[in-house]
Amino acid sequence: MKRCISGLMVTLILLPSQYCCAQNKIKIIRSAFTRTPQAIERQIQTRIGIAQLGHRVGLAQQPDLLDFRTDKKYAYWVLERKVAEHTIPNPKKLYGPYGYLKTISSLTKKHKELVRIEAYHDWHNIQNVQGYNGVHHLISKSTIAMIHADLKQKGIKVSLSEMQYNAPSIFHPLHGHPTYQEVFHDFEQQYHDYNRFGMKITVISLLERIDEINAKLGFPLMKERYLEGILSETELWCRTYGLNY
Repeated sequence: MKRCISGLMVTLILLPSQYCCAQNKIKIIRSAFTRTPQAIERQIQTRIGIAQLGHRVGLAQQPDLLDFRTDKKYAYWVLERKVAEHTIPNPKKLYGPYGYLKTISSLTKKHKELVRIEAYHDWHNIQNVQGYNGVHHLISKSTIAMIHADLKQKGIKVSLSEMQYNAPSIFHPLHGHPTYQEVFHDFEQQYHDYNRFGMKITVISLLERIDEINAKLGFPLMKERYLEGILSETELWCRTYGLNY
């Protein structure tokens, strides 16, 4: 992998929605002259002990640049994904922390020219939904809040907003559709499964149910590499906030 954008030609401009947090920091890199988006940068911060997990997550995202640095306490993986005209892929191929996908979604809404031509229809359908930007928390915000309350009772002090911002997420055209609320937002079932089996099995179960919908309606099934990437993101999230993976 090589650096695609010269540091002399760009300046870092943070989106208004940026949230500085322990696990991820997301930036938009724009041209210093035209202010057009040039790349999305994601910085993953991990404890030294789980640095290799951060590396695995970074590699799975197939960035144009993957840099590493460390200090006495933390390891930092910096991923840079180049964006230019017709480079952002179909939303069904993307996954990652909620804040990361939200940034990509915002870009496609403001700069439609960045979307690959064959993916325009799918992005249009997501952006056309009223009331949310199309990013789907695999583990619902309500479930995360319940788990956070349990962690607090155990004396584990972590930020609920950070947990929700960094939670593993995907895009799906039926997220928010009333017919499929039981699949996408059954927080009681998610909470039950998490407490009984842990987060890995809970997420696998959710992905299997979503793929059942995909098969029924003729949508593409999730590829193995995509599923493995989601599980890596889920493990990093759990290790960061003290959840049972």
